[in-house]
Amino acid sequence: METTNNVNGRSGGSCGCEKDHHGKKKHTHVHELVGSVRIDGNCCDCENHNHRFTTVTGEAEYKPGVHGHVHKVKFSTDTYDGHYHEFCGYTEGSTDVGCGRHVHLIKDETERSDRHDHCFIAATLIEDPINEEK
Repeated sequence: METTNNVNGRSGGSCGCEKDHHGKKKHTHVHELVGSVRIDGNCCDCENHNHRFTTVTGEAEYKPGVHGHVHKVKFSTDTYDGHYHEFCGYTEGSTDVGCGRHVHLIKDETERSDRHDHCFIAATLIEDPINEEK
């Protein structure tokens, strides 16, 4: 099931690789992303629960009207009581954290599974954290 990212309103159903005009993969940078969805117990037969996720974003993409750049994000959560959730969408634009480094915020919701979905808010980790050339 597709989700729609609240940042740019684009459907998150296509999370493929970006390629340059020669068909080669572009390589800019990626970020690690680790998080947990909000607790949900609003479905009829389920207990209050949450799920965790971890992933690596796609390469940087530049979009009109977005500060800096965004990254595609795709993940599946861990399983709880026989179900899990998926997400495919985009981060918000980059946020400077000093010393030439940045992070990205992502606020959205997972796809529905077992008659419910989950909202989540997470921030990426800093890209290339030990490189001193920044």
